[in-house]
Amino acid sequence: MIELVYALQQIKAISYGKVSINKIITIFDKIFNIDLKDSHHAFHRMKTRAKSRTVFLDELKDRKSGSAGMPRP
Repeated sequence: MIELVYALQQIKAISYGKVSINKIITIFDKIFNIDLKDSHHAFHRMKTRAKSRTVFLDELKDRKSGSAGMPRP
């Protein structure tokens, strides 16, 4: 989830990038009823991953490009 939050903020998908990471995390906490309080450390761990910094997002891309996924209209 932290990857998604940082990705959304990085591409300025929420309020044209005018919302801080902390505010987005607070919103995600409330919407999804989760606790992302350790987000700063999680982001640091993401940056130091050996293979890929965006494992979750890579998985989404892989599933989207495969035959499984959302049916076409």
